[in-house]
Amino acid sequence: MTGAETKIKQLQHESETWKRDLGFTVEENVALKNRLAEIISAAQVTPEFLQRLEAYQNDFLAKDEALRLIFTEIREWDKLLVTEQYLDGKETNGKLLTMQKRLSRAIEAFMNEFNRLKFDFNNYMSETL
Repeated sequence: MTGAETKIKQLQHESETWKRDLGFTVEENVALKNRLAEIISAAQVTPEFLQRLEAYQNDFLAKDEALRLIFTEIREWDKLLVTEQYLDGKETNGKLLTMQKRLSRAIEAFMNEFNRLKFDFNNYMSETL
């Protein structure tokens, strides 16, 4: 394997890792929305509490949209990786690496935001219910 082929393999591995991690996040966001629905149907809901629950719902829906956009970018990234394989690594240090760094930072930021939201929701529910 050439250096360029090894680099492409590593970048493909990173793409698969992103997709697995984000796929788990999709499932977790669904579970949070389901929990929210359970709370609304089972709890005594004051107007203030309902307002807070609606804010969480909006946040969870915004995360769905952010995930959709990230997955779209990853699909573009995967297409670029396939193209790059056939170009024998000629673009590896250019657009490909720039896009990889941008995606990596965006995914890391998203995951940090999502985890903060998840912990905030769970802590709020533990304190309130």
